[in-house]
Amino acid sequence: MSSSVERIIRDKEICGGEPIIQGTRVTVRDIVEYMELYGSEKRILQALPDLTHQDITAALEYYRQHSAEIESYRQEEEESEGWEDIPHTFRRNLPPK
Repeated sequence: MSSSVERIIRDKEICGGEPIIQGTRVTVRDIVEYMELYGSEKRILQALPDLTHQDITAALEYYRQHSAEIESYRQEEEESEGWEDIPHTFRRNLPPK
């Protein structure tokens, strides 16, 4: 039996080498952030109709196994977008580390 995380690949030519769902430009980070935003897989699939349940499951499983890596991408994005100037209460509602 193969692991669902095999659907997650890296290609340095796509999204800067961030882990993505195979055959898409959707990163694991995107799925994690959509889950925080929408709160359900159903709403993610409505927003991204080309994805499947298996894609979402693979991305979330990858995140569980590699959360520090994905959080580092999230931190880099925040820093590159000037999030440090925005009060913390307006930032993503991330769980405490």
